[in-house]
Amino acid sequence: MIIKSEYPKRVFYGAVFLAIGGGILSLFYYAYLMPLHVDEGGFWFNYTNKSFRHRFIFNPMNPNHTLTIYLAKISLWMFGNNGIGLRFPVIAFGIFSAGALYFFVKRATNSSLTAILATTLLFLNPLFVHYSHELRGYPTYFLFVVFCYFCLHRLLEKSGRNLNWVLLLLLFFACYVSNLAAPIFFSAFLSTIWILKILGKFSPLRSRLLEFENIRFRSLLIFSVIAAAFFAFIMFYVDRAILPNQLKVMASQSNFLAVPDLFSAFLGFHYLDDPTSLLYAYPTLIWSLSLASFLFGWWCFFKNKHWAAPVFLCLFILNSLFYISLGTHIPLRSSIYLMPFMLMFQAYGIKTLGEIVSKRIFPSAVRERYGYLLLAGIIFCYFFLFASGKYRNFEPDSGNPFELTKTYLEENTGPNDLIISTLYDTVGGFYLGELIRGKVANTYNSGKIENIYYLTPKTGENKIKFQMAFPMSQSLGLLPLDKFEPVITFENSGIRPSQIHIFKRKMNVDALIHLNHQALVIPPYFGNHNKTCERRTDGQGLRISCQNSQLACANQELTLPGVAENDLQFVLFHHQNDRGTKAVSFAALKSLAQKQSLPKNQGVVPIPEVYMVNPLVNNIQDLDTFREKVDLMDISLQKMGGGNNTIFCMVGKLFEDNSLIKGVTVFNFDF
Repeated sequence: MIIKSEYPKRVFYGAVFLAIGGGILSLFYYAYLMPLHVDEGGFWFNYTNKSFRHRFIFNPMNPNHTLTIYLAKISLWMFGNNGIGLRFPVIAFGIFSAGALYFFVKRATNSSLTAILATTLLFLNPLFVHYSHELRGYPTYFLFVVFCYFCLHRLLEKSGRNLNWVLLLLLFFACYVSNLAAPIFFSAFLSTIWILKILGKFSPLRSRLLEFENIRFRSLLIFSVIAAAFFAFIMFYVDRAILPNQLKVMASQSNFLAVPDLFSAFLGFHYLDDPTSLLYAYPTLIWSLSLASFLFGWWCFFKNKHWAAPVFLCLFILNSLFYISLGTHIPLRSSIYLMPFMLMFQAYGIKTLGEIVSKRIFPSAVRERYGYLLLAGIIFCYFFLFASGKYRNFEPDSGNPFELTKTYLEENTGPNDLIISTLYDTVGGFYLGELIRGKVANTYNSGKIENIYYLTPKTGENKIKFQMAFPMSQSLGLLPLDKFEPVITFENSGIRPSQIHIFKRKMNVDALIHLNHQALVIPPYFGNHNKTCERRTDGQGLRISCQNSQLACANQELTLPGVAENDLQFVLFHHQNDRGTKAVSFAALKSLAQKQSLPKNQGVVPIPEVYMVNPLVNNIQDLDTFREKVDLMDISLQKMGGGNNTIFCMVGKLFEDNSLIKGVTVFNFDF
């Protein structure tokens, strides 16, 4: 059978288009379908949702991926609170990385075919593709690292020296804002240049390191000093609030798995460092082909005295020593700066091995054509295994339980239905926070609760647990779940399992009492240690000044008929803080028949039996101390203890004339 000369090339480029095009489409597909990881939810909760200045204060989570975290502000505005909205910057940088890798490999090897194969392998790499549809900074980091290697290539070619040193410093900074692990790369990268520069002067390897003679000692020294001083200033002064969290990590054990995992995870086999994170791993046979191609490709570069071979070897050795000797568990993915070289060697190895096989099997007249078909077959094999295996492992037919829950609630809940959630706050708040807060606001304004919907990821619960407002370390199950009707369950049992159970309880409760700002301004108020508070009306609200007090109570008792001792109350507290306070706030009604000394002679907040409902979801804006005019609708669950001799109190950082208190709505019910 005679194959036309153009046909094999078309098949090959068709396979390339399928792998790259399919890879790009899969980024959007899995970004939407895959629920947020708790880390992604944490990045959104602690940084994306807050002002940029919030980055420079101490937080429980480091802003490890600053650039993508804050670019997500724009994409969330464009696409909304869904997986694509949060992850679009990562997707974009993943796509840009393909172009950068092609450009670098083509210049480094003078081979378009090798560059095309390397780019194709990038979109067939499970680790890179995964972190290109999850909100982290690794694709961004990868992109700027490739540009760093291109600058090195130009320095070794003795072209644009001064400009490339300047660009290299800027790229170092870009790497740092992409990923806080970048100083590891800086250290290994500069150390590699120094080592190879010195070895090129004094060792028998000089013939293999001739290009490094084009790098001047003086320029390298000046650059190293400036870079070290600049990043010492950034890390130990600008980002000094981040260091405590980094030092905590130092107590962990060394990551010995990182050395073999560089060849395992980076070439598509099992991710030893984090086995449950990736959605797919290639079979052993395919990974063996990848490993053999990579090793053979590196050997060819070394044999041909190409600068990339000793650079990668030195980077690999320094990187391995870092993981082994530092005494800290740094995740393997922080070494993604090795991947551009690994992909280049793997691509070159596949191409060269394909040429060897073609030379031995096919006659010279058709060798090139069958060589293209062989490469196309390899790409088709990788793509089919990767695409089908990942799809099967993820179980996408079950959908994203959070998105399905959101759609269900939007279509089936009324404006006066409350939603109570014990989903992980950062993830549940991302998908459902706006909906939950909207229902609370509607209920406050209408004075009616028609239904309560309860969302939980757990099975076998007996009661809905709530966190106590005081003391905050305790939680208690108050609402029996057998009074709720199970409505629907959304579950994905794939390799990244998640499930949400929805329960419903019909209420039809009208407000027991509504206190607007005109009613709240009438009684006098006292604070901790019986301090007298000053009050004044400010537009549509009340302002209270109470000498650093944590609470303000009305010095006037109320009588609320029809309230039994065991009744429960939802209390909705509407106020607007001038700035975020980063403090729990709530309003409470308490019968003095249960607590005669409440709370005039206390220096703390002693109001018992008050429980916060969705506190982080409801108060998320208040956690940003740089946000202005924070409008809040706090909701709490309490036991008033009867309706006689009732005192009204408010708790929080509200009483230094920094909050506009607008009103309180109370719902009483017997559960």
